[in-house]
Amino acid sequence: MRYPRFVRLGSMAVLLCLTLSARAQGILYRAEGSAGLAGSEIYLLGSVHYGRDDMYPLPAQVDAAFDAAQVMLVEIDILNLDSAQVGKLMAERGYYPPGDSLQRRLQPAHWERLTSVLGKVGMNEALIARMRPWMAAITIVDVLAREQGLSAERGIDLHLLQRTRSRPKTIVSLETLDSQLRVFWELDPDQQVQYLTGELERLDESQHVLADMIELWKRGDGPGIDALLHQSMVGRGLDSLYERLIVQRNRDMLAAVLEHARAHERLLVVVGVGHLVGKTGLVEGLRQAGFEVEKQL
Repeated sequence: MRYPRFVRLGSMAVLLCLTLSARAQGILYRAEGSAGLAGSEIYLLGSVHYGRDDMYPLPAQVDAAFDAAQVMLVEIDILNLDSAQVGKLMAERGYYPPGDSLQRRLQPAHWERLTSVLGKVGMNEALIARMRPWMAAITIVDVLAREQGLSAERGIDLHLLQRTRSRPKTIVSLETLDSQLRVFWELDPDQQVQYLTGELERLDESQHVLADMIELWKRGDGPGIDALLHQSMVGRGLDSLYERLIVQRNRDMLAAVLEHARAHERLLVVVGVGHLVGKTGLVEGLRQAGFEVEKQL
């Protein structure tokens, strides 16, 4: 099944913290449990959901973590999604019913820019008009990624999942497609429009932001990634989206990781790098849970 591009997309900021340049090493942590979790070993890899051929092969430390783990935890096991269910969910939640339209909710200048961007990939105005604002926003992210030579098919998480076909291990999904997309469709209508228009107004800035993020990644600068991610959402008045997309998901992921750590000795957690860093990230969460955490990349 072709990988659905819309899974795991948020805003341009989220995309940027999930992209990688040539020779970048990525971010990898190793956590060792104590007390009731003594003997538990967790590797945390900051996934890049969009990538390029020139980012492979992966560093030896990543290969070693993959080989050592008994269980790999990912956001979603995208190799085993039901395409019919994905299509049904997107149709129900991502599009207006007949008679309703996105165009009537946007200023003419925003509508013109939206149709121009999405028209580049062959979308006609009738289809665009049916999209709900959140769906249009994450579609823009995908278009911008492809314009810069990035592909979801070359993402780290997909690469490692495909590797398990020849080197089997237990795969656990931390989330569902429904739970990920619910982050967007449960925004109220005004917030969705704000999110979309913000993406449209930032198109010309994306090249500069991407360059900044690449440099942060190359340096392994977790605090810098966290600050840029925070600024790109909270700094634009999207506090509710940041809380849903980052903070709440981090909390839920941490609970799931700790649960699996009690049942398995060695885990590899592969999630978007934005979920590892910052005060609410998984690295800090494991430290607070009593783990000794060291940065390997």
